[in-house]
Amino acid sequence: MTRGLRAWTLWAAALGLCAPALRADGPGPVEILQGPLLPEGSPSDAPGTVRLADVRSPLALDLQQARPVRALLLQADGNDVYWVEGSLDARSWTTLWRVPAQGGLPGLRTRATLLGAPFTLRYVRVRATFGDGAFSVARLRLETEVPRPWPPPLEQLEGRGEPLFPSLRPGVVLALRHALGGLALLLAGWAYWRPEAPAREARRRRVLLGLVAALSVAGWPNFGNFHYYAGRLHLHEAFHYFLGAKYLPEIGYTGLYASAALAEREDAPAADRTARTVRSLVDNRLLPFDRGADEGQAFRARFGPERWREFRGDVRWFRERLPEQLWRDVLNDHGFNAAPAWLLLARPLAEAGPLSAFHLEWLSALDLLLVVGLLWLIHRSFGFEAACLAGIYWGLNSFSRFTWTGGGILRLDWLWLSVAALCALRRDRPLLAGFAVGYAGLIRLFPFFLAGGLALQGLVAAAGARSPRPLRGQLRFWAGLGLALALLVPLSAQQAGGLRAWAEFSANSRRVAGTEASNIVGLPVVLAWRPDLLPALNLDPLLDDPLAPWEQAQAAAVRATRPAVAVAALGFLALLGLAVRRRPAWVAALLGLGLVPIVHRLANYYFCWPLVYALLAGSCPPAGLALTGTAWASNVVADAFPDYDSARALASSLLICALVVGLTARLARPPSHPPDDASPR
Repeated sequence: MTRGLRAWTLWAAALGLCAPALRADGPGPVEILQGPLLPEGSPSDAPGTVRLADVRSPLALDLQQARPVRALLLQADGNDVYWVEGSLDARSWTTLWRVPAQGGLPGLRTRATLLGAPFTLRYVRVRATFGDGAFSVARLRLETEVPRPWPPPLEQLEGRGEPLFPSLRPGVVLALRHALGGLALLLAGWAYWRPEAPAREARRRRVLLGLVAALSVAGWPNFGNFHYYAGRLHLHEAFHYFLGAKYLPEIGYTGLYASAALAEREDAPAADRTARTVRSLVDNRLLPFDRGADEGQAFRARFGPERWREFRGDVRWFRERLPEQLWRDVLNDHGFNAAPAWLLLARPLAEAGPLSAFHLEWLSALDLLLVVGLLWLIHRSFGFEAACLAGIYWGLNSFSRFTWTGGGILRLDWLWLSVAALCALRRDRPLLAGFAVGYAGLIRLFPFFLAGGLALQGLVAAAGARSPRPLRGQLRFWAGLGLALALLVPLSAQQAGGLRAWAEFSANSRRVAGTEASNIVGLPVVLAWRPDLLPALNLDPLLDDPLAPWEQAQAAAVRATRPAVAVAALGFLALLGLAVRRRPAWVAALLGLGLVPIVHRLANYYFCWPLVYALLAGSCPPAGLALTGTAWASNVVADAFPDYDSARALASSLLICALVVGLTARLARPPSHPPDDASPR
């Protein structure tokens, strides 16, 4: 802005000539027109922003004198569309710039444009035209001459920066997911309808399938953009899993937030936190900040002086790098819930060095290595096509996008172990498979359904033969699983501070299972769904916990569906019993995972596990078509329901249940070929 325009805006501000949209406690026109830009990604309600009530409430400014404008810059909520308009008389307005949304990027985002010709105006207004309803404006620049550089350099929040490929915004990435999903579906259909294609045609299809799979896997971390302006690390996730891994013996499963609140209060005792809350990890209630910090005193007694100083320093490290609103959200989440067995690897890794961005970066890279490793295992044991189909589902499904747990710490060890177990069964190594299932189950519990599929197969076979001999054929698998339990339970208890950690984990798991959230997927969600139970219709902003009415109503609806869930589970169990007859052991174990969404509810990001259905590509030709179709359709669901609410959870649950039931029913038909024809190729 030129020197004359700066002086002129100061004079205009002194007269108080600004629109009613400005809050009494908010920024004045000088700050809006001339103040420094806020860091990119700052919360949309950060100090220094003006909140627009709705699309009929513009932010308008009287500049007191007509001036030509050549360039415009607006810093406003990134996921909304705004129009900047100018006028000489405040009656007839000309639209100067339709400011596009930033494709779903969070927080405040800066956009700039050059006008084709200078436009003379006295009045300027910014109005929201489309978005999520939470409209806010931080800064508006009106330039009579184009400054250099243009647009100006932007300050990023600490630990964040420009994405690797700025043009690949979330909207563009979503379009690429649709395109890759469509191509994958065509290729899977090609394989299904032309299984006996000539060798040359088959090679071409394999090359195209490999290319689509590679691009799909690259799409999981948003083609190298990771969390866009937030970088590769998921600090919210890392806070829970790094501190949980490192300090579980002291804080247990109920002391993370209380201890962190106490550490914050000791670091800044004079700060006003009267509007802050801390979630109790005993009963899920939101407590006033000081009360939550007071409860942290009981956990502080478990720390030695040096250990407490280290914990305070680690909490301070996260607090200084998370935006204020996100830090508040951290202490209102639902805690650390990994099993003690997870600590066998995670705790030595967390304690391998002092907390730093570099430390977290290499810890978060382990999940990327695990993804590559499980695809390699599938390729070795089930062939190229199965690995490609698994990679396509992994990269394209909308249930477990990088946004959720990507950039966290060791969130995929259970998945790698589950795939390793199926590969071991495929290669006739049941002892190793049993150990892998036991380890995976101790980490995340639901992988034990792999063992359930084998158990059901043994029981069906024993009943048919009227002899326990089929069960004896599984002894090596069960020996491996028992060995895992016998070794890993006491070893993990030693890492977690004693066997009481397992008792605390059990109690915490019951609390988490009873916690309602809008991103939970499973048949119980379908049976409990009611149109009047949308979170938006049951939210009371006057309560300390605004979502408490919805959570209570949803929990009551889920309890009422338990008889229906039991009936559905028995029906699916009968179908599963038919499907596992005369099938290889690895097929029976794989199909056992299908019980997960039927009898249980899981957070959406755990539904990366259906990639294991890619292993059926050789023995069940429709599997590839069903899996790629589900991956593609999940993005249609994400488009139709951009917010994670009950409607999206319903659609996601229906998709997963259709995949599971459909493939299980297909395999319940008698095989028309030798049972284990899925040879690697």
